[in-house]
Amino acid sequence: VDKRTLMDRIASDSPTPQEDAEFESLRRDIRTAIDSLGNDEERDVLLNRFGLDDGNPRTLGETAHRMGISREKVRRIEARALNKLRHPQRNYMLKEYVENACSDNRFNSGDGFVEKREERMNNYSPGGSNKEPMTHFG
Repeated sequence: VDKRTLMDRIASDSPTPQEDAEFESLRRDIRTAIDSLGNDEERDVLLNRFGLDDGNPRTLGETAHRMGISREKVRRIEARALNKLRHPQRNYMLKEYVENACSDNRFNSGDGFVEKREERMNNYSPGGSNKEPMTHFG
């Protein structure tokens, strides 16, 4: 005899529409931060290493082979690019995701996360003073 309730039967592990929207927002913001590096080689290394284009992260060797450069050069480019991304002018968009993930163990807190991110972005002025302090993450 199946003792599951109707809710048990229709419950789904698929993301909610809000979770989908937040994930797409995170993807877009990560891509914007990476594109802000201004260096195609750094962008390509990060996209390959972390699988940001196709969902398949690659090893140093795989990335080196795809790009036609040495593993050591991939390692150096990756380190330089990640160091640049730690700068507040580049990571301000991603900071809210990290803070939310640390406090809720996921990106969707259900309490206006997307709106808070938009507010943080609206309060940021590159090269000028910000309405709230920014710190490095990582």
